[in-house]
Amino acid sequence: MNATLQTVWFEHESIVLERIAIVEEAIDELIAGGLSDYKRERARRAAHMLAGSVGMFGFNRSSQAALMLETAFGRYATPDDVQAHELAEQLAIMRAEGLEPPKA
Repeated sequence: MNATLQTVWFEHESIVLERIAIVEEAIDELIAGGLSDYKRERARRAAHMLAGSVGMFGFNRSSQAALMLETAFGRYATPDDVQAHELAEQLAIMRAEGLEPPKA
């Protein structure tokens, strides 16, 4: 990442990590057995914003994972266990590229 892009990344990193946390929370709730329509749509929007922004910073695998998450949150009103775990796998791809929100 060049110096200018790195500066912009540091200015936006907290927003990106917040969006990842929204997606992570939604996936956890899906796996636990329930997710409200509001939170599903919130996660879909967060994934949509992630898809564009992280790709701009060179996180190409994460951008593709975010696109898949966006599509899945839009498609599955109540995904089964397999689908919910597939969403978790997409989140794992983002973590592998270093997009990991800090744990409280």
